[in-house]
Amino acid sequence: MTIKMEQLFIHTELNADMNNWIVICKKILNALVDQPFLASLFVADFSILLLHRPPFFFSLIMLGGLMALCMYFGQKLALFKL
Repeated sequence: MTIKMEQLFIHTELNADMNNWIVICKKILNALVDQPFLASLFVADFSILLLHRPPFFFSLIMLGGLMALCMYFGQKLALFKL
């Protein structure tokens, strides 16, 4: 009697053209240059949360916005394929 065990984690592998870190960095920079408004929002939000101490509720709103921007850029870049 043979029991098949299912894999408990998702294996991600780099796309074929993404084996080089220089290519990955160029793709990220191109995505940020293509949309300067969202890139400036991302940099400003990240720097305010990192370097300043905003009020609690304001920081929660900013953290939510930063997460939304990260999810958008992650979907746009698609560095990994499942």
